[in-house]
Amino acid sequence: MNNPDNIIYRSEFHPHPPLQVLEFLKYELQVGRKYVVMVSGEGTEHFGRLWLKHVNLLCLLEEDKEYHRFIVETLGEQPNLWTAAASLKRMPLDEDSIDSAVLIGEGFNNTLSSHEITAELQRCLRLNSYVLGLRHRLTTDTERTFSWAFSHFFRQYTLGPDHEYDSSPDENSLGQFFKSGYERKLFPNQVRLDWDGLQGYYIASHNALPPDDPKFKWAIKALHILFEQYQTDGEVLLDYQTELYYGLFNKFVPAISLRKNIFFTLLRPFAFGFYVLVKLNVYFWKMLGKLFRFRVKKRV
Repeated sequence: MNNPDNIIYRSEFHPHPPLQVLEFLKYELQVGRKYVVMVSGEGTEHFGRLWLKHVNLLCLLEEDKEYHRFIVETLGEQPNLWTAAASLKRMPLDEDSIDSAVLIGEGFNNTLSSHEITAELQRCLRLNSYVLGLRHRLTTDTERTFSWAFSHFFRQYTLGPDHEYDSSPDENSLGQFFKSGYERKLFPNQVRLDWDGLQGYYIASHNALPPDDPKFKWAIKALHILFEQYQTDGEVLLDYQTELYYGLFNKFVPAISLRKNIFFTLLRPFAFGFYVLVKLNVYFWKMLGKLFRFRVKKRV
């Protein structure tokens, strides 16, 4: 991502985290003003705008120096913002210093298979802290939509097998990363693009043909034909599902809680026996009451 134009194109024309994600984290996961949150990955500038007013401290880590410079210029100086051009494999953070970590885009996929990053997250996160993976998936299930057509176009004019938004993380990798279990939440998302925006979107996509490739000019011509076929009022619409994966790291159950669980498990048979005894006692006295009333009626 060292090309400054590509950084700007990705920031402007690629999907942003929807506001519903912020609402979910605030009200469902209770991530709030007392939290120190670390964010890393493509799109941190958008996530930063959403979160700066809602957390105690926001730490943005980005290994790419050009992208880190762009983030600093975009967000400016903020009293509760700290940034560093650093790798997640060697975070410049103290032990037990952050309450939650957010990993965005392809960075999240790369994190799933990195034992070094997992170890660093365990070192820096406090007990029972949420790690969240945020990524976007292009919705191509419905035929004859622009999203569906663009995915077919990209398979023809690409350096790699897939578009970056074509797939989701596999369950095995997620299970190994979130050892205490994880949840997934889906949010609808869209990107509207005019012709210039669509060109920027394609050029800045991972695995897109570079401008010096002999097929690049044919790719732009084919893309323009596609745009003219699907545009409405000079714009095309790309549909996404924004996927949020979240789970606890450094999950901790206090020893006293474990002792309580064991204690109550051992007591359960005795509690059941006591319950049966009480019930029998009630039935016994009810039966005596009925017999007494029966004898009284018989004498009368």
